Amino acid sequence: MQLSWTSGVLVAVDSLSQLFLFRLSPVTEPGNPISPSYTVTLLEHCLMTGTDWWDILLGLRPDVIETVCAKMTEVFNKQPPGIQQYLLSRFLTVKGSLYRCLANGQARAGDCHAQIMLNAVSAVMKGLLRPRDLSSHEKGPAETLTAVMSGREVIANLDKVLLHLETKEFSVEPLILQSLQQLTQWVADLTLHLMASLPQQVYNHMRFPGGGLIADPKSLNMLRELLVIFRMWGFISESCLPAYTKMTDNLDILSLLFKLLTKTLLNHGSEPDETLLDECCLLPSQILIPSIDLGNHAEGVASPALFLNSLPLPFEFGIQPDFLHIPSKLHAVEGSVAMPSKVDIVRHIGLGSNPSAARHCTRCFSISMVRPGVKAGTIRAWEQRWVRFCPCGGQWRLVM
Repeated sequence: MQLSWTSGVLVAVDSLSQLFLFRLSPVTEPGNPISPSYTVTLLEHCLMTGTDWWDILLGLRPDVIETVCAKMTEVFNKQPPGIQQYLLSRFLTVKGSLYRCLANGQARAGDCHAQIMLNAVSAVMKGLLRPRDLSSHEKGPAETLTAVMSGREVIANLDKVLLHLETKEFSVEPLILQSLQQLTQWVADLTLHLMASLPQQVYNHMRFPGGGLIADPKSLNMLRELLVIFRMWGFISESCLPAYTKMTDNLDILSLLFKLLTKTLLNHGSEPDETLLDECCLLPSQILIPSIDLGNHAEGVASPALFLNSLPLPFEFGIQPDFLHIPSKLHAVEGSVAMPSKVDIVRHIGLGSNPSAARHCTRCFSISMVRPGVKAGTIRAWEQRWVRFCPCGGQWRLVM
Protein backbone atom coordinates (compact mmCIF):
# COMPACT_ATOMS: atom_id res chain seq x y z
CA MET A 1 0.00 0.00 0.00
CA GLN A 2 1.12 3.54 -0.68
CA LEU A 3 -0.33 6.96 0.03
CA SER A 4 -0.11 9.76 -2.51
CA TRP A 5 1.98 12.86 -1.83
CA THR A 6 -0.96 14.78 -0.38
CA SER A 7 -2.60 11.71 1.21
CA GLY A 8 -5.60 12.17 -1.05
CA VAL A 9 -5.64 8.61 -2.37
CA LEU A 10 -4.38 5.20 -1.29
CA VAL A 11 -2.97 2.71 -3.80
CA ALA A 12 -3.00 -1.00 -2.94
CA VAL A 13 -2.12 -4.22 -4.79
CA ASP A 14 -3.71 -7.54 -3.80
CA SER A 15 -2.42 -11.10 -4.17
CA LEU A 16 -3.93 -11.34 -7.67
CA SER A 17 -1.92 -8.31 -8.83
CA GLN A 18 -5.05 -6.20 -9.03
CA LEU A 19 -4.47 -2.52 -8.45
CA PHE A 20 -6.94 -0.62 -6.26
CA LEU A 21 -7.18 3.14 -5.84
CA PHE A 22 -9.10 4.43 -2.82
CA ARG A 23 -10.20 8.03 -2.41
CA LEU A 24 -9.55 9.23 1.14
CA SER A 25 -11.13 11.94 3.23
CA PRO A 26 -8.81 14.75 4.38
CA VAL A 27 -6.76 14.15 7.52
CA THR A 28 -8.08 17.39 9.01
CA GLU A 29 -11.73 16.36 8.58
CA PRO A 30 -11.98 12.55 8.78
CA GLY A 31 -15.13 11.15 7.23
CA ASN A 32 -16.06 14.41 5.52
CA PRO A 33 -15.52 15.52 1.92
CA ILE A 34 -12.61 17.84 1.28
CA SER A 35 -13.48 21.50 1.86
CA PRO A 36 -12.69 24.29 -0.62
CA SER A 37 -10.30 26.05 1.77
CA TYR A 38 -8.31 22.87 2.43
CA THR A 39 -8.27 22.12 -1.30
CA VAL A 40 -6.80 25.55 -2.00
CA THR A 41 -4.12 24.94 0.64
CA LEU A 42 -3.16 21.61 -0.93
CA LEU A 43 -3.09 23.07 -4.44
CA GLU A 44 -0.92 25.96 -3.26
CA HIS A 45 1.45 23.41 -1.73
CA CYS A 46 1.65 21.61 -5.08
CA LEU A 47 2.12 24.91 -6.87
CA MET A 48 5.10 25.87 -4.73
CA THR A 49 6.76 22.45 -4.42
CA GLY A 50 6.13 21.03 -7.88
CA THR A 51 4.20 18.07 -6.46
CA ASP A 52 1.61 16.47 -8.72
CA TRP A 53 -1.97 17.44 -7.83
CA TRP A 54 -3.87 14.68 -9.66
CA ASP A 55 -4.91 12.94 -6.45
CA ILE A 56 -6.45 16.18 -5.18
CA LEU A 57 -8.69 16.35 -8.25
CA LEU A 58 -10.08 12.90 -7.48
CA GLY A 59 -11.31 14.05 -4.07
CA LEU A 60 -13.19 17.11 -5.29
CA ARG A 61 -16.92 17.55 -5.75
CA PRO A 62 -18.04 19.32 -8.93
CA ASP A 63 -19.99 21.95 -6.97
CA VAL A 64 -16.86 23.27 -5.23
CA ILE A 65 -14.52 23.51 -8.23
CA GLU A 66 -15.70 27.00 -9.20
CA THR A 67 -15.15 28.18 -5.62
CA VAL A 68 -11.68 26.64 -5.49
CA CYS A 69 -10.68 28.33 -8.76
CA ALA A 70 -11.97 31.69 -7.55
CA LYS A 71 -10.10 31.45 -4.23
CA MET A 72 -6.88 30.32 -5.91
CA THR A 73 -7.06 33.21 -8.36
CA GLU A 74 -7.73 35.69 -5.57
CA VAL A 75 -4.71 34.51 -3.57
CA PHE A 76 -2.48 34.35 -6.65
CA ASN A 77 -3.32 37.91 -7.68
CA LYS A 78 -2.19 39.17 -4.26
CA GLN A 79 1.34 37.86 -4.75
CA PRO A 80 4.25 40.11 -5.84
CA PRO A 81 4.65 40.49 -9.62
CA GLY A 82 7.86 38.47 -9.64
CA ILE A 83 6.23 35.51 -7.91
CA GLN A 84 3.25 35.70 -10.25
CA GLN A 85 5.47 35.70 -13.31
CA TYR A 86 7.50 32.76 -12.01
CA LEU A 87 4.49 30.60 -11.15
CA LEU A 88 2.04 31.75 -13.83
CA SER A 89 2.46 28.81 -16.18
CA ARG A 90 2.05 26.20 -13.44
CA PHE A 91 -0.84 28.13 -11.89
CA LEU A 92 -2.69 28.14 -15.20
CA THR A 93 -1.96 24.43 -15.60
CA VAL A 94 -3.52 23.65 -12.22
CA LYS A 95 -6.47 25.90 -12.95
CA GLY A 96 -7.01 24.33 -16.36
CA SER A 97 -7.04 20.82 -14.88
CA LEU A 98 -9.73 21.93 -12.42
CA TYR A 99 -11.93 23.32 -15.18
CA ARG A 100 -11.40 20.16 -17.23
CA CYS A 101 -13.25 18.23 -14.52
CA LEU A 102 -16.43 20.23 -15.14
CA ALA A 103 -18.90 19.29 -17.84
CA ASN A 104 -19.20 22.97 -18.79
CA GLY A 105 -15.60 23.91 -18.06
CA GLN A 106 -13.89 22.86 -21.28
CA ALA A 107 -13.98 26.36 -22.74
CA ARG A 108 -12.27 27.83 -19.67
CA ALA A 109 -9.74 24.99 -19.70
CA GLY A 110 -8.99 26.06 -23.27
CA ASP A 111 -8.52 29.64 -22.03
CA CYS A 112 -5.87 28.46 -19.58
CA HIS A 113 -4.05 26.42 -22.23
CA ALA A 114 -4.14 29.31 -24.70
CA GLN A 115 -2.69 31.66 -22.11
CA ILE A 116 0.07 29.19 -21.21
CA MET A 117 1.07 28.85 -24.84
CA LEU A 118 0.77 32.55 -25.57
CA ASN A 119 3.02 33.47 -22.64
CA ALA A 120 5.55 30.82 -23.67
CA VAL A 121 5.60 31.90 -27.33
CA SER A 122 5.92 35.55 -26.34
CA ALA A 123 8.89 34.76 -24.10
CA VAL A 124 10.61 32.88 -26.94
CA MET A 125 9.99 35.59 -29.51
CA LYS A 126 11.06 38.46 -27.28
CA GLY A 127 14.08 36.49 -26.12
CA LEU A 128 15.44 36.64 -29.67
CA LEU A 129 15.48 40.44 -29.66
CA ARG A 130 18.84 41.90 -28.70
CA PRO A 131 19.92 45.55 -28.48
CA ARG A 132 22.59 46.59 -30.97
CA ASP A 133 24.80 48.04 -28.24
CA LEU A 134 25.17 45.45 -25.48
CA SER A 135 26.89 47.99 -23.22
CA SER A 136 23.98 50.41 -23.45
CA HIS A 137 21.82 50.89 -20.38
CA GLU A 138 18.83 51.94 -22.43
CA LYS A 139 15.79 49.77 -22.96
CA GLY A 140 16.12 46.76 -25.21
CA PRO A 141 13.85 46.28 -28.24
CA ALA A 142 11.37 44.13 -26.29
CA GLU A 143 11.02 46.75 -23.55
CA THR A 144 10.72 49.53 -26.13
CA LEU A 145 7.98 47.63 -27.94
CA THR A 146 6.07 47.10 -24.69
CA ALA A 147 6.37 50.79 -23.86
CA VAL A 148 5.00 51.78 -27.27
CA MET A 149 2.12 49.31 -27.03
CA SER A 150 1.13 50.40 -23.52
CA GLY A 151 1.58 54.13 -24.09
CA ARG A 152 -1.15 56.72 -23.77
CA GLU A 153 -1.56 56.95 -27.52
CA VAL A 154 -3.03 53.66 -28.71
CA ILE A 155 -2.03 53.16 -32.35
CA ALA A 156 -4.41 51.06 -34.44
CA ASN A 157 -2.31 51.08 -37.62
CA LEU A 158 0.35 48.37 -37.65
CA ASP A 159 2.70 50.18 -40.01
CA LYS A 160 2.57 53.37 -37.93
CA VAL A 161 3.80 51.42 -34.92
CA LEU A 162 6.96 50.56 -36.84
CA LEU A 163 7.81 54.26 -37.06
CA HIS A 164 8.37 54.28 -33.28
CA LEU A 165 10.78 51.34 -33.38
CA GLU A 166 14.33 50.75 -34.57
CA THR A 167 14.10 48.16 -37.33
CA LYS A 168 17.70 46.98 -36.97
CA GLU A 169 17.12 45.91 -33.36
CA PHE A 170 14.61 43.32 -34.54
CA SER A 171 17.14 41.59 -36.77
CA VAL A 172 17.26 37.78 -36.40
CA GLU A 173 18.92 35.17 -38.58
CA PRO A 174 16.58 34.00 -41.38
CA LEU A 175 17.20 30.32 -40.55
CA ILE A 176 15.94 30.85 -37.00
CA LEU A 177 12.92 32.78 -38.24
CA GLN A 178 12.01 30.02 -40.66
CA SER A 179 12.11 27.43 -37.87
CA LEU A 180 9.63 29.51 -35.85
CA GLN A 181 6.99 29.60 -38.57
CA GLN A 182 4.67 27.14 -36.83
CA LEU A 183 4.68 29.32 -33.71
CA THR A 184 3.92 32.49 -35.64
CA GLN A 185 1.17 30.57 -37.43
CA TRP A 186 -0.33 29.48 -34.11
CA VAL A 187 -0.37 33.05 -32.75
CA ALA A 188 -2.05 34.35 -35.90
CA ASP A 189 -4.55 31.47 -35.85
CA LEU A 190 -5.37 32.19 -32.22
CA THR A 191 -5.89 35.88 -32.98
CA LEU A 192 -8.12 35.07 -35.93
CA HIS A 193 -10.02 32.56 -33.80
CA LEU A 194 -10.59 35.18 -31.09
CA MET A 195 -11.79 37.92 -33.41
CA ALA A 196 -14.03 35.63 -35.47
CA SER A 197 -15.69 34.34 -32.28
CA LEU A 198 -16.35 37.80 -30.83
CA PRO A 199 -19.79 38.33 -32.45
CA GLN A 200 -21.01 34.95 -31.21
CA GLN A 201 -19.69 35.69 -27.73
CA VAL A 202 -21.49 39.04 -27.64
CA TYR A 203 -24.75 38.26 -29.43
CA ASN A 204 -25.28 34.58 -28.51
CA HIS A 205 -23.29 34.48 -25.24
CA MET A 206 -21.39 31.42 -26.45
CA ARG A 207 -18.16 30.24 -24.86
CA PHE A 208 -15.26 29.05 -26.97
CA PRO A 209 -11.92 27.51 -25.91
CA GLY A 210 -9.49 30.40 -25.72
CA GLY A 211 -12.28 32.94 -26.17
CA GLY A 212 -11.82 34.24 -22.64
CA LEU A 213 -8.60 35.95 -23.70
CA ILE A 214 -10.71 38.53 -25.50
CA ALA A 215 -11.54 40.02 -22.08
CA ASP A 216 -7.92 40.08 -20.86
CA PRO A 217 -6.08 43.33 -21.74
CA LYS A 218 -2.66 41.77 -21.08
CA SER A 219 -3.31 38.97 -23.56
CA LEU A 220 -4.63 41.40 -26.16
CA ASN A 221 -1.56 43.59 -25.81
CA MET A 222 0.69 40.54 -25.99
CA LEU A 223 -0.94 39.51 -29.26
CA ARG A 224 -0.52 43.04 -30.62
CA GLU A 225 3.17 43.02 -29.71
CA LEU A 226 3.70 39.68 -31.42
CA LEU A 227 2.00 40.87 -34.60
CA VAL A 228 4.37 43.86 -34.67
CA ILE A 229 7.34 41.51 -34.27
CA PHE A 230 6.04 39.31 -37.09
CA ARG A 231 5.74 42.34 -39.35
CA MET A 232 9.35 43.28 -38.60
CA TRP A 233 10.58 39.75 -39.20
CA GLY A 234 8.62 39.55 -42.45
CA PHE A 235 10.98 42.14 -43.91
CA ILE A 236 13.88 39.77 -43.19
CA SER A 237 12.29 36.48 -44.25
CA GLU A 238 8.76 36.09 -45.57
CA SER A 239 8.96 32.35 -44.89
CA CYS A 240 8.38 33.00 -41.18
CA LEU A 241 5.03 34.72 -41.75
CA PRO A 242 1.73 32.89 -41.19
CA ALA A 243 0.07 31.48 -44.30
CA TYR A 244 -3.65 31.70 -45.04
CA THR A 245 -6.17 31.03 -47.77
CA LYS A 246 -7.49 34.49 -48.62
CA MET A 247 -10.57 35.34 -50.64
CA THR A 248 -8.97 38.57 -51.88
CA ASP A 249 -5.32 38.89 -52.87
CA ASN A 250 -4.77 42.40 -51.53
CA LEU A 251 -5.86 41.60 -47.96
CA ASP A 252 -3.19 42.42 -45.35
CA ILE A 253 -4.08 39.95 -42.62
CA LEU A 254 -1.59 41.11 -40.01
CA SER A 255 -2.74 44.73 -40.31
CA LEU A 256 -6.39 43.70 -40.17
CA LEU A 257 -5.92 41.55 -37.08
CA PHE A 258 -3.87 44.27 -35.39
CA LYS A 259 -6.59 46.83 -36.04
CA LEU A 260 -9.31 44.53 -34.68
CA LEU A 261 -7.26 43.70 -31.58
CA THR A 262 -6.68 47.40 -30.93
CA LYS A 263 -10.37 48.21 -31.25
CA THR A 264 -11.19 45.35 -28.88
CA LEU A 265 -8.64 46.66 -26.39
CA LEU A 266 -10.10 50.16 -26.56
CA ASN A 267 -13.57 48.73 -25.90
CA HIS A 268 -12.40 46.78 -22.86
CA GLY A 269 -14.84 47.14 -19.99
CA SER A 270 -17.71 48.15 -22.24
CA GLU A 271 -19.80 46.60 -24.97
CA PRO A 272 -17.97 46.30 -28.31
CA ASP A 273 -19.23 48.79 -30.86
CA GLU A 274 -21.22 47.67 -33.87
CA THR A 275 -18.45 48.61 -36.29
CA LEU A 276 -16.03 46.21 -34.63
CA LEU A 277 -18.58 43.41 -34.56
CA ASP A 278 -19.45 43.97 -38.21
CA GLU A 279 -15.79 43.75 -39.18
CA CYS A 280 -15.41 40.54 -37.18
CA CYS A 281 -18.49 39.09 -38.88
CA LEU A 282 -16.85 39.67 -42.25
CA LEU A 283 -13.74 37.65 -41.39
CA PRO A 284 -15.09 34.23 -42.54
CA SER A 285 -15.88 35.75 -45.95
CA GLN A 286 -12.39 37.24 -46.25
CA ILE A 287 -10.19 34.41 -45.05
CA LEU A 288 -10.39 30.70 -44.34
CA ILE A 289 -10.49 30.33 -40.55
CA PRO A 290 -8.75 27.14 -39.38
CA SER A 291 -9.81 25.32 -36.24
CA ILE A 292 -7.40 25.39 -33.32
CA ASP A 293 -6.60 22.68 -30.77
CA LEU A 294 -6.27 24.08 -27.25
CA GLY A 295 -5.87 20.82 -25.35
CA ASN A 296 -9.27 20.96 -23.68
CA HIS A 297 -10.30 17.34 -24.24
CA ALA A 298 -12.58 16.02 -21.48
CA GLU A 299 -11.14 12.53 -21.16
CA GLY A 300 -9.31 10.55 -18.52
CA VAL A 301 -10.18 9.85 -14.89
CA ALA A 302 -9.89 13.46 -13.70
CA SER A 303 -12.73 14.57 -15.95
CA PRO A 304 -16.54 14.82 -15.83
CA ALA A 305 -16.60 11.02 -16.14
CA LEU A 306 -15.53 10.80 -12.49
CA PHE A 307 -18.75 12.49 -11.40
CA LEU A 308 -21.13 11.09 -14.03
CA ASN A 309 -20.44 7.40 -13.32
CA SER A 310 -21.08 5.45 -10.16
CA LEU A 311 -18.12 4.14 -8.19
CA PRO A 312 -16.12 1.94 -8.30
CA LEU A 313 -14.80 2.50 -11.81
CA PRO A 314 -13.33 -0.71 -13.32
CA PHE A 315 -10.31 -0.56 -15.63
CA GLU A 316 -8.29 -3.04 -17.63
CA PHE A 317 -4.63 -2.42 -18.38
CA GLY A 318 -4.02 -1.05 -21.86
CA ILE A 319 -7.72 -0.60 -22.68
CA GLN A 320 -9.52 2.71 -22.35
CA PRO A 321 -13.12 2.19 -21.19
CA ASP A 322 -15.93 3.86 -23.08
CA PHE A 323 -17.29 5.62 -20.01
CA LEU A 324 -14.23 7.89 -19.91
CA HIS A 325 -15.17 9.48 -23.22
CA ILE A 326 -17.49 12.44 -22.73
CA PRO A 327 -19.01 13.94 -25.91
CA SER A 328 -17.89 17.51 -26.47
CA LYS A 329 -20.53 20.22 -26.12
CA LEU A 330 -18.34 23.01 -27.42
CA HIS A 331 -19.50 25.37 -30.13
CA ALA A 332 -17.56 25.89 -33.33
CA VAL A 333 -16.62 29.36 -34.47
CA GLU A 334 -18.89 30.33 -37.32
CA GLY A 335 -17.08 29.91 -40.62
CA SER A 336 -14.20 27.88 -39.19
CA VAL A 337 -13.00 24.77 -41.00
CA ALA A 338 -12.14 21.64 -39.03
CA MET A 339 -8.80 20.11 -39.91
CA PRO A 340 -8.95 16.35 -40.65
CA SER A 341 -5.43 15.68 -39.36
CA LYS A 342 -4.33 15.53 -35.75
CA VAL A 343 -2.27 18.45 -34.48
CA ASP A 344 0.93 18.33 -32.46
CA ILE A 345 0.06 20.13 -29.21
CA VAL A 346 3.69 21.26 -28.74
CA ARG A 347 4.87 22.06 -32.27
CA HIS A 348 1.46 23.12 -33.65
CA ILE A 349 1.87 21.24 -36.92
CA GLY A 350 -0.36 18.68 -38.59
CA LEU A 351 0.54 15.03 -38.01
CA GLY A 352 -1.92 13.33 -40.34
CA SER A 353 -4.88 11.18 -39.36
CA ASN A 354 -2.83 8.27 -37.99
CA PRO A 355 0.64 9.41 -36.89
CA SER A 356 3.24 6.80 -36.04
CA ALA A 357 5.67 6.95 -33.11
CA ALA A 358 3.70 9.60 -31.26
CA ARG A 359 3.33 10.37 -27.59
CA HIS A 360 -0.06 10.92 -25.98
CA CYS A 361 -0.76 12.92 -22.86
CA THR A 362 -2.25 10.77 -20.10
CA ARG A 363 -4.56 13.59 -18.96
CA CYS A 364 -5.77 15.72 -21.85
CA PHE A 365 -5.02 13.02 -24.47
CA SER A 366 -3.27 15.51 -26.73
CA ILE A 367 -0.68 14.16 -29.15
CA SER A 368 2.87 15.14 -30.03
CA MET A 369 5.73 13.77 -32.12
CA VAL A 370 8.45 11.79 -30.40
CA ARG A 371 11.24 12.57 -32.82
CA PRO A 372 12.47 16.16 -32.81
CA GLY A 373 11.65 18.35 -35.76
CA VAL A 374 14.06 20.94 -37.10
CA LYS A 375 17.47 21.31 -35.51
CA ALA A 376 17.54 25.09 -35.08
CA GLY A 377 18.55 25.96 -31.53
CA THR A 378 15.55 28.10 -30.66
CA ILE A 379 12.89 25.62 -31.71
CA ARG A 380 14.87 22.78 -30.14
CA ALA A 381 14.80 24.68 -26.85
CA TRP A 382 11.04 25.07 -27.31
CA GLU A 383 10.62 21.32 -27.76
CA GLN A 384 12.81 20.56 -24.75
CA ARG A 385 10.54 22.73 -22.63
CA TRP A 386 7.76 20.13 -23.01
CA VAL A 387 9.91 17.00 -23.14
CA ARG A 388 8.82 15.68 -19.73
CA PHE A 389 5.28 16.95 -19.42
CA CYS A 390 2.45 18.01 -21.67
CA PRO A 391 1.48 21.70 -21.45
CA CYS A 392 -1.52 20.56 -19.38
CA GLY A 393 0.81 19.06 -16.75
CA GLY A 394 0.18 15.42 -17.66
CA GLN A 395 2.88 12.90 -18.43
CA TRP A 396 3.55 11.52 -21.89
CA ARG A 397 2.72 7.95 -22.92
CA LEU A 398 4.42 6.45 -25.96
CA VAL A 399 2.04 5.06 -28.58
CA MET A 400 3.52 3.16 -31.51
